[in-house]
Amino acid sequence: IRTDLLTAKCLRATVLVAARIIRFAKFNMGAAIATRGGPRIRARIGMHTGALVVGNIGGKDQFNYTCLGDTVNLASRLEAANKVYGTRILLSRDT
Repeated sequence: IRTDLLTAKCLRATVLVAARIIRFAKFNMGAAIATRGGPRIRARIGMHTGALVVGNIGGKDQFNYTCLGDTVNLASRLEAANKVYGTRILLSRDT
């Protein structure tokens, strides 16, 4: 897959995930809950492209499906930076 095509697919997936989160919040939480001071769903997305390790990590008795690596850490930091900048989606230059 060409890099620009892969980037376009990642961006499309990010927008679709954000749209689904908004739809979930509107239909499942309801405007009435939000107006009564109930919980509001706010989602932030950080996206970075690079190598990572994904799979079942752990030992024989206990393991978790997770992803590890600098790519994941940077995406997590971008997600957190959304709060500072008042945005919902941040992408790295590498994406």
